Amino acid sequence: MVIIGNSAAAIDGPSRALAEALELYRAPEGSAEALGEYARLLRRSRGWAGLISSSMAEAPEAPMGQSLTLLEAIENERLEVVDVGSGGGLMGIPIAVARPGWTVTLLERSGRKCAFLAEAIGLLDLENTTVLRGDAAAFAGMEFDLAMSRASGGIVDMSRVVMPLLSRSGRYVALRGDAAREEAEQARDRLAVLGARLVGVREAGVTLEPELRRTSLVVIEKL
Repeated sequence: MVIIGNSAAAIDGPSRALAEALELYRAPEGSAEALGEYARLLRRSRGWAGLISSSMAEAPEAPMGQSLTLLEAIENERLEVVDVGSGGGLMGIPIAVARPGWTVTLLERSGRKCAFLAEAIGLLDLENTTVLRGDAAAFAGMEFDLAMSRASGGIVDMSRVVMPLLSRSGRYVALRGDAAREEAEQARDRLAVLGARLVGVREAGVTLEPELRRTSLVVIEKL
């Protein structure tokens, strides 16, 4: 199937969902092709680096599209962004492609995953993206404007890791599932102890293909 620009008109399945998300969030021309190249690299390298599950490898476009729903919560044109626990880059790389004006850092502990991320950055010629290898604690005080992560770990545990990476009033956006609102409300008081506040929870991707719905964005601000 030929993709022209980011058009979703003639594409089926997960690739259509991704192209639709790129259109909705006004990604630059050619973003669909770039992420198609990234998806192929993911499939080729999955076993070597332990990047993603076998089921996700069949259609990595869907989680990429879910990651793009973060753009519903953040409208700034220029930001310093960190993808915490980047793994195979399913969040950070689509965001870097869709927002070339943002500076994106992919933070990851695994050496193999970092090597893969560096290869992906080179393949896509992402001049706005760098890789940092190590634990988040080693980079405390870097003062990013925005931290992001996919659904891994509890909100409080992840906030404890993320807050030292943020500037004052910086925000952390976590992609969560159906129970996000309840989980976030239960975390409200413990977030205050960490010097953070719950800004809100919003359903994302509600106008997109079914694969991209059922995603919630939990937004937390550093005080």
